[in-house]
Amino acid sequence: MRHLGHLPVEGVHTNGTPSLVEVWDDAAGAWERAIYKPATAQLPQETFAWRAIGELRSQDLFATTVARHDPLDGYLVEFVDGLHPEGLTEAKRGLRIRHEHAARPDHEAQVDLHRMLGIDYVLANPDRHDEQMKVAHDGLLAFDQGLIGGLLTRTGDPLVVPFDDTLLGAAGVGATKHQPGVFELEPEAVARLLDDARSDEIAAAHAATLGSWDGPVNSKVQKTSAFAASQEYLDGVLARIEHLNTTGTILHVNARTLT
Repeated sequence: MRHLGHLPVEGVHTNGTPSLVEVWDDAAGAWERAIYKPATAQLPQETFAWRAIGELRSQDLFATTVARHDPLDGYLVEFVDGLHPEGLTEAKRGLRIRHEHAARPDHEAQVDLHRMLGIDYVLANPDRHDEQMKVAHDGLLAFDQGLIGGLLTRTGDPLVVPFDDTLLGAAGVGATKHQPGVFELEPEAVARLLDDARSDEIAAAHAATLGSWDGPVNSKVQKTSAFAASQEYLDGVLARIEHLNTTGTILHVNARTLT
């Protein structure tokens, strides 16, 4: 593995400052770029999130987490070269790239955006913003699920999730005017997320990652890590899936009012 330097991402130092690296891929016979995080970042959160994202059929929108053989050696998040989007308009442009040959590329980009909102709602991720995304030649990818569950206990309601409204939260402006607000997702986005999704598989993924983690935990986010590992957090994940299935909406609050 070759280190290329820290990523120019601000505000993530409590979540394990990531580095840009190159890793030799034997199958491809080439060096591949990736994001590398210290082991004391939130590996169990990232791993659970990726498995839940898979169950909700949204792997195409999120970067993969790959655990190292030695937990003390950190881990990798699959990375696609590109630029950080500068706000919601640029993020939508990145999502539109993959659908340029579709009959309704703008609609497909909107559906993708709402799928991403739905994932971050289900996982209770308050930390999605433009510095944790990349716009590449084949579209937009998000990375960093290390703070899932963060700030959730401050809302007083497991169905109400704080979003960082500097980017994805801005997609539901009405949701930031009323705290909490109700934001209706595109029905097609909800259908894609919940098609064949199984709550028992998500619960099993939680038990195998967060629920049984005995490795290192970043001392600066111990409270967040402990909550994400709890049954209370898992119950909330499943309740938010049911809420999304029943209503097609997400309940949203401005995360910046809770910090």
